[in-house]
Amino acid sequence: MIKKILFSFLSRLSAAGISFVLLLVTARFMGPEVRGQISFFVLALALIQVINEIACGPASVYVIPRSYLPQLSRLVYSWILICTLLCGGVLFLFRLIPPDQFIHLLLLSLIICTTSFHQQVLLAAEKITHYNILLLIPPVLLFFSLLVEIFYFQQKDFHTYIFCVYLSQLPAFVCGLLFLIPQYRTAKGKYEPAHARLLIKNGLFNQLANIAHLLSNRVSFYLIGLTALVGIYSTGVSVIESVWMISSSISTVLIGRVANEEDQSQSRDIILRAARLSTLLSLCGILLLYALPVSLYTKILGASYVQIKELIYLLGPGVLCISFSSILGPYFTGTGRNFTITLANFTGLIVIFIGAVLLIPDYGLKGAAVATSISYFCSSVFLLLAFRHGTSLHLKDFFPGKAEIIFIWKQLKHYRFN
Repeated sequence: MIKKILFSFLSRLSAAGISFVLLLVTARFMGPEVRGQISFFVLALALIQVINEIACGPASVYVIPRSYLPQLSRLVYSWILICTLLCGGVLFLFRLIPPDQFIHLLLLSLIICTTSFHQQVLLAAEKITHYNILLLIPPVLLFFSLLVEIFYFQQKDFHTYIFCVYLSQLPAFVCGLLFLIPQYRTAKGKYEPAHARLLIKNGLFNQLANIAHLLSNRVSFYLIGLTALVGIYSTGVSVIESVWMISSSISTVLIGRVANEEDQSQSRDIILRAARLSTLLSLCGILLLYALPVSLYTKILGASYVQIKELIYLLGPGVLCISFSSILGPYFTGTGRNFTITLANFTGLIVIFIGAVLLIPDYGLKGAAVATSISYFCSSVFLLLAFRHGTSLHLKDFFPGKAEIIFIWKQLKHYRFN
């Protein structure tokens, strides 16, 4: 399991590394105002995508092999078109997207969500290489196109970013269509109305938790209001959230392990050990970010980001809580209790909304960071109590200790790649 976790971590690190460098480049060379515009636009894209993925997201992988792909695809494409228009219209109506960005939001949402569905089709067909190509094309092309625009053409405004997003997403969209041609030609099976109901039912259940999680993480953007301040805050959030790579890599491996484990007490022990390990490793990452001086952050990001160290301090405890509780998630997923995760995420959403409304008007970005940390803490406590229910576990059993330190030391000392 350790090898799988390490491989998963290295795979995610390569993709996340590109995204993180993009964050630094846009923050440093485009400034907090443009960075804020980007954050708002990306959030709008994410909101539309999370709704669309009820039909075109990971839940569709179960339905695709059991249905007739061409007809199922028409259903999904129709869903994407209708949801994109409706969600985009709502965002425009409530003035959550500027008028000059509206058409770009619709077009890019259609492109990205369609490509997402193509990825699920390839995943269902076990075309992992093609799947990874579609996964890597957008961040790689976005990275290089932005570098060319910023450093060669000296273009650093928001519309430059949008242009580069088109350059990065369209090739992935075209490749996805080409990759799917063989799948359509060899498609078998028969489409039944029950497939549509199963697709929406499974997708809705999965996406409810994702919707709540996304809003819990980003609803403060709308309450902060000023674009430049959102640029500073979103950068601080992204920096501290880089620690989540550790827990997400571990949880990816644990889902399959728990799902195939018949003994729930054994599953619980596996999860508990992994959660303690994740907490200890994440704590090391957070302390490292704490130790970096403000001068280093401002040197990398620019003088406008002088507040970022304070935001990282305030967000750190909440991120540490999520690093622990996200490992508990596979226990509920693997044992068929996804609804528990949904309730935990909605608990966090309610807390962040109340906290942000109360704290942001008086304390600004610091209030947003505190509200976020409290939200993360509450959703984590919800999962912890649900995990502990019906067991003889004590609170001290959840804290990392000497055993985890010895384990990490042994792995660093003796682990070898095969």
